[in-house]
Amino acid sequence: MQTQFPDVARLALRSDSDDSDEEFDSSIIDTQRTHRRTHDAGETSTPSDVVICAISESRPSDVLGLATLNVTTGTAEISRILNDDKFCYQRLFEVLFRREDKPQLLLVLKTVIEKGSKPTLVQCLTKEYPDVPIVRFDRKHWSEANGLRMAQRFSLHGQTNAIEAALERNFYASCAFSAVMAYAQDQMKVHFTYNSLNIQYSHPVGTLRIDRSVVGSLELLENIRPKRSKTSTLFGILNTTQTPQGRRLLRSQLLQPSMNASEIVERYNAVEELASEEKLFLELRKGLKALHQIDIERVISWILREPSRPRQPLEAGVPLFSNKGPDLPSHEDLNAAEWEFNNILMLKEYLHGVEALHQTLSDAVYASRLLTFLEEQCAPHKAMEARDLLRTGIEEDSQYGKSPTDLRNNRLWAIKAKPGSILKKARESYKTALGYVHAYVDDVNKVLIEYLGNGGKLCFDSDRRYHIQLHVSDVESHQGDGRGFPLTWKHQLGSEGPFVTAVRKGNFYYCQTGELVRKSMRAQLYADVVTVESDKYIVELKTSLRQHAKPLLDISDAVGILDMICSFTELSATQNYVRPIISNTDNLVLKNARNPIVEVRRSGFTPNDMYSGSVQRRSLVITGGNMTGKSTFLKMVALCQILAQMGCFVPAEYAEVPICDAIFTRLSTDDKPESNLGTFAVEMRDMNLCLRQATKNSLVIVDELGRGTSPKDGMALALSMAVRLIDIGARLIFATHFCEVGIALNEMRFNSVLAVHFDGHSTKDADTRTPQIMLSHRLVAGPVPADKQDYGLDLVRRFFPAKTVRNAETVTNFLRQKKGQDNPKGGVAHPVTSSVTSRKRLCVALQELLNKVRGSAADDVALSMKLRQLQASFIKLAFEGANDADTDAKKKLGRVGTEAAERTRPTEA
Repeated sequence: MQTQFPDVARLALRSDSDDSDEEFDSSIIDTQRTHRRTHDAGETSTPSDVVICAISESRPSDVLGLATLNVTTGTAEISRILNDDKFCYQRLFEVLFRREDKPQLLLVLKTVIEKGSKPTLVQCLTKEYPDVPIVRFDRKHWSEANGLRMAQRFSLHGQTNAIEAALERNFYASCAFSAVMAYAQDQMKVHFTYNSLNIQYSHPVGTLRIDRSVVGSLELLENIRPKRSKTSTLFGILNTTQTPQGRRLLRSQLLQPSMNASEIVERYNAVEELASEEKLFLELRKGLKALHQIDIERVISWILREPSRPRQPLEAGVPLFSNKGPDLPSHEDLNAAEWEFNNILMLKEYLHGVEALHQTLSDAVYASRLLTFLEEQCAPHKAMEARDLLRTGIEEDSQYGKSPTDLRNNRLWAIKAKPGSILKKARESYKTALGYVHAYVDDVNKVLIEYLGNGGKLCFDSDRRYHIQLHVSDVESHQGDGRGFPLTWKHQLGSEGPFVTAVRKGNFYYCQTGELVRKSMRAQLYADVVTVESDKYIVELKTSLRQHAKPLLDISDAVGILDMICSFTELSATQNYVRPIISNTDNLVLKNARNPIVEVRRSGFTPNDMYSGSVQRRSLVITGGNMTGKSTFLKMVALCQILAQMGCFVPAEYAEVPICDAIFTRLSTDDKPESNLGTFAVEMRDMNLCLRQATKNSLVIVDELGRGTSPKDGMALALSMAVRLIDIGARLIFATHFCEVGIALNEMRFNSVLAVHFDGHSTKDADTRTPQIMLSHRLVAGPVPADKQDYGLDLVRRFFPAKTVRNAETVTNFLRQKKGQDNPKGGVAHPVTSSVTSRKRLCVALQELLNKVRGSAADDVALSMKLRQLQASFIKLAFEGANDADTDAKKKLGRVGTEAAERTRPTEA
């Protein structure tokens, strides 16, 4: 059941000054009804939360204040977004995208809509969230001082000082929080008690930036292929969490990995320790599994939330043996009371499970400081007051169950009853009435066995009704005998008559007789009396628990972290992942690394090595044929970086990973017709963002840039953008089919670029002469050799007619000859000879050798001889086979040894 905003579109068309004409419908936040259906039905789906979001903007649009309030869970998140490059809205949507609960209402300043035609903020919000209403809110509600007062008043004990420090001199974030709270109180009639909101201040600084295009292209949350299995995304591979809060934390960390090296290392230590202690890991997983049905964060929000009209305890019924029977409340009131009773049982079950987790941790021996911290957070004394309150009125053996039958039985016998009380008598009467129901169904089954061959099963549904469940195969086998089973079945079951209802759900019919309805109503009557009598204690208990909510939130956070760490451990242990090393030298080194998503899809994945230095060889230019593995390799590097900064092990034999501040990708070939953008326009838009925001600590992944336009323009743009990113200092991994781009980059930025390619070759079958493509999926050094650059033609030989392939070869040779005539001296369009590349590499090696000689302790004679030997070796290697045009260079470099010797000779000599 999803919470709707029936009047929210109408509110978007009027200002808050019109409130006197029409009152806001507060039923839209009746979260009790939403939760009641979910818990009673035993469903596992999470109900839709009521989320409103306020956005405050500076005049030049370089600062945004963002406040999000989840009315259902009683949580608020405040952010301040900065950007000097006018990309505020891009980052705004990234922050909203990372949050699991999507906004159902957007608040902006009233004057933002009234001034001008349509400002950029509203235009972008409408485009990004076309179905979400945008409400204009008067300026008086956007107050920094009021936002600070609201934060002080409603933040939990222990959070106030941190929130005050975060909002101090944070004008736009404070204004946004003021507006969102004012709207909740004035328009939605939602009132929170003091110190009841879990307020968090988040800032993009300190986390790895991953925008939505990266999330899609790397398949972090959604798979771009038709396959929809859980292992088709990185989140699906990681998510073996057992608790709702663990799943939420895992998703948050996946979209915002940490940049804190000490925090990451502590997670490594915990994962490594749990992986080595199998018994401890299995015990923790068992304890977490016992909590998988309980969303404790929602229970805590229910405890903290105070509606505008607080629910009073249900009135007690009249004596059970009155002629009129019990005088009970309405059906809706009884359902609300049962839902709140379920929350109390969930809290009791959760605290019992946390106590078992603490016992498991305390009995084990480990060195991880993170596990020690989690053990302390789960200690029994943290929630001792809440446990004592529950023990005063709840039976010790009461439990929480998911099925409707378990829920009812647990509620009926959970509260401690005094002898002779109405509660005690109502339970006895219910037990007797329920016995009549079972006895009646036994009689019905005797007839069903005679008639159908099999009896039915008594079932209780979420609407508090009893049914007789019959399998479809038993029913359909007798439908052809003319008796029209089940609705018009004429056979009498004693005095109870035929079935009056029969509803098919899946492979079963759910049937009722008139007598079954009457007997179940009698049992339900006594169950309602028990609910009425128990509700007095539930209302009092909720009020008493409110002041102990902060320790419960701390315990919930600790359990979420432990659940996420256990998920990391399971993946790392079962898939043979290795613990990364946080690089102090800014090197990125992967040995036999694997793509975590691809390797679980198919067996026999070919691992590859990866090296990127801190300064030299920082960028990679990858060439190679189609289907050789370039795109898979690019994604592998980015996924390993994300896993490492989450605190998880990575799929490799050895990994040294630096701390990265952002990941930019240009991988997909999709266009956006809804935005009137073609493939090339989308490429340029993404690269524009990358060129403007990439830093020296960023990882940039680019695959086949420029393929959406003409080859000449595409190659020029690809080369220009790659040079720009290399000059910025970003770690660039650039895959392209433009072999000239790889050669040119290797020439223009020789010290910064490492040229590699994926190996592949074609052969012909000895018997059939059919072309065979051999793909090793191995990354090897150097660009694609000149004799293997026609890999596209080699591939189509298997499919195209031979005449078509020969014509293509003719065109290729003609273009290659023409290119050589137009560029006789080389350049970007002409391949650089291998001798020039060798000379440049020798120059780099010479520089390193001279530096070693400079620090040598040898005497003058030995030093001079060493330099002359070095000079002779260098000239021989560098100019062997050189033409006459290199004569001047020979003479100039011939003096290298002499000059170096003079510079390195001691001054006394």
